[in-house]
Amino acid sequence: MANLDLNLNLLATLDVLLTEESVNRTAARFGISQAAVSAQLAKIRAHFGDEIFVPRGRKLVKTPFAETLCDPVRDVVERARHVIGLRQNFDPLQSDRVFRIHSGDIDSILLLAPLMQHLREAAPHTKLNILGSAADPAKVDFFIRPIGLHDPKLPSAVLYTDHYCVLADANHPSLGPHWNLQRYLALEHVVRYIGHSGAPSFEARQMAELGHERKQGVMVESYASIAPMLVGTEYLTTLANRFAREMSKLYPLQILPLPFDFPAQTMVLQWHEHLRHDTAAMWMRNFIQNFAEQLYAAPTSAPHTPH
Repeated sequence: MANLDLNLNLLATLDVLLTEESVNRTAARFGISQAAVSAQLAKIRAHFGDEIFVPRGRKLVKTPFAETLCDPVRDVVERARHVIGLRQNFDPLQSDRVFRIHSGDIDSILLLAPLMQHLREAAPHTKLNILGSAADPAKVDFFIRPIGLHDPKLPSAVLYTDHYCVLADANHPSLGPHWNLQRYLALEHVVRYIGHSGAPSFEARQMAELGHERKQGVMVESYASIAPMLVGTEYLTTLANRFAREMSKLYPLQILPLPFDFPAQTMVLQWHEHLRHDTAAMWMRNFIQNFAEQLYAAPTSAPHTPH
């Protein structure tokens, strides 16, 4: 009978190592130190009598034997997670699980805030930690991201799709019957960039791909800070339609259509591979998906061109 001294935790580490081909990234995925992963790799090498990875320049590459392990190791780990998941007794009314969700401010305001009210009834002891742009990805359970800025390596599920529009002061003096691309580009904009890195947001990336260069009057990190900056000014901003509608209820603002074709934004929920068969995580992601589907089921009205 084969020696079974290679436990499931080591197989799970090996599965991620074979995918990532990096001790650093594997450590980040599990939220442990690089030294801990290296120690586990040493045990794996001793068990199989193979180096598993060898250096090639500044990279690690799989040995021929390691290549043969990829599919069977993934199969064993997935089957084990499924069995373990079946044995879990998850009761949402009793669970005190804490879930860490990485979300931008729009989804924190429009999706997660009302979701938490319903969560108190469905799972009264479950807690959510809402994390922003500086969060360590390895310490996050779920990510809410737009397609295009998501991680294609992680499992995902669509939450909703929204369109973009223009938001401006209700009495903007430079908007009139001839609303077009030229006028849009001639005015200054409040533009959002992501976090301390200054990475472009979804709409900023799309603008660049379309070749539309906006005049940046103000650059901000938070969408929530944009609306009051528009009041009494000639600034414009480009926002997701549902968020623009909510801001126009709070401030004297008007919504205009974008005077050119612009792609819709689809938001997805993502999670780490090790949570795929975790019954509590499965319940939470289904709860988020179902709530988003209900919340965004009603169609939004198209903004009107100014007269």
